[in-house]
Amino acid sequence: MLSIIIPARNEQHNLPKLLKSIKAQNIKPLEVLVIDDNSEDGTGDVATGYGARVIRIKNDISGWMGKSLACYTGAKAARGQLFMFLDADTWFEGQGLEKILACRQKYGGVLSIQPYHAIKRFYENFAIYFNLVLMSSMGVFTPLQKKIKPIGAFGPCLLIERETYYKLGGHKHTRDRVLEDLALGQKIVKAGIPLTCLGGKGTISFRMYPQGLKELVNGFAKGFSTGAKATSIINIILVVLWISAAFFPATAISEAASSQNIWILAAGIGFYLAYGAQTIWMARKIGNFHITAGILYPVFLVFFIAIFMWSIIMMILGKKISWKNRKVKVN
Repeated sequence: MLSIIIPARNEQHNLPKLLKSIKAQNIKPLEVLVIDDNSEDGTGDVATGYGARVIRIKNDISGWMGKSLACYTGAKAARGQLFMFLDADTWFEGQGLEKILACRQKYGGVLSIQPYHAIKRFYENFAIYFNLVLMSSMGVFTPLQKKIKPIGAFGPCLLIERETYYKLGGHKHTRDRVLEDLALGQKIVKAGIPLTCLGGKGTISFRMYPQGLKELVNGFAKGFSTGAKATSIINIILVVLWISAAFFPATAISEAASSQNIWILAAGIGFYLAYGAQTIWMARKIGNFHITAGILYPVFLVFFIAIFMWSIIMMILGKKISWKNRKVKVN
């Protein structure tokens, strides 16, 4: 008895692909609920046209962030014993829902999936290090991933039993959080409930920030510093060491130029090629990133560091950014 709950704000362009993919699955959910969160477009009408049950939130409620309110509203209206929260920009691959439910049966507890990143335009490749660091901070790309508990859950796809959801307080617990997935995941882990975080290749995909580079920057900046603060010290060390290693080729090549040492130059070039190859190899597991992102990895890495620093500055200054036509404080 599965209820699919889709929080949606101004998602009329994304919903058709998701709702079509749900209809194409072998396993049919009990219901599909689209929570129209004060949309200014035809989100609700589109959802109704595809047979979804639409619940409209007409006013912002003080103290609640938009997505948390939409998710909680959907949960209260849902009839299933199993909740699946899906972002509106996701879609299932062939038999994806069936595979996800099989994984949940295998692992038990709560299942959280980061969708495979489907890239359409070149600028979207600038998300490469954000995705790699996100997966690494969760422990997915580290040697210790089976020994370290996740720091949170992935927000785009979360599968949880009704009883567990309400036992934890659901999204009411995360009502004032920008990164509601992180806060809810922490609550799950703290309660001793098994939480499994997986990549979605072959099961569920999404396209991140299709509206342009500005949307990508704001999307990652709004909660970057919060995610960094929540990451375990071991994972932070591993990520920092890996990122720091990226600067070795530049150091080696510079040293070779001053000393005219061909062996140091060869080592620098070799390490550059190896690091770039490793970067694109890992990235291809979580999205169809272009090989250019590996060949020119320093450009994409500098972009990542710049946004990270900007996020910290915005947090310190208490500034807000525009997100889904709302002002969101960076935290």
